[in-house]
Amino acid sequence: MSNYTKIGEFGEDLQVNLNKGLALCLMDNTDARLSWGPTVGNRLGPASEGCQSFMAEYCANGWDDYCDIYYTKNNTDDTRYFPNNFAPRAEFCSGSLGDSLLQNAAQLRYFKLPCNRTWQEPLDYTDASSPMITKFIDRRDMTQASLNRKTVNSRTIDSDPLMQRMLTNPNAVEQELQAIYTLSKNPTLRGTDTDIRKTKTGKILRQYFGK
Repeated sequence: MSNYTKIGEFGEDLQVNLNKGLALCLMDNTDARLSWGPTVGNRLGPASEGCQSFMAEYCANGWDDYCDIYYTKNNTDDTRYFPNNFAPRAEFCSGSLGDSLLQNAAQLRYFKLPCNRTWQEPLDYTDASSPMITKFIDRRDMTQASLNRKTVNSRTIDSDPLMQRMLTNPNAVEQELQAIYTLSKNPTLRGTDTDIRKTKTGKILRQYFGK
């Protein structure tokens, strides 16, 4: 299997070296400096804005063991990190870096937003084979979100690894879970694949948010 593959619906034409990105973003800064040199090690690491962007996009496309490692290694309570890169001009966000990954990945995977103008830049601008990361030009407003009908799908939602991880920590992603629950109840979606009311996930969300 090639280390070079596509990442994200925002960069489908780009070929990137995922292994380099994962190595940079899963290592702490000390390990990154030893492996890649002080310039890269000082700029990147799990809490860097670039790595938050890379991991969010990577994990939105398919939550896997690497996402779990990042999530569990960086899930210390009451720590403040860089702002959620997908909400430009926001202040520092509270909570753990692992929680932030859940939020960022969920917003990318399950929602479509009108403010999706983007540009791309290398995660590591010193390496021509670096993965590209997506930056958003406008602030993404979740109050204007609609569901991504490819991923909020009654056929797959109960086996979706990201959704299963979110349901183990619902407080961290309450906004995203409530939006999925509320939007999926739209009468225009009844009888479609996006009608998740009868799924296990839909029933859990109704327990949390139903009235």
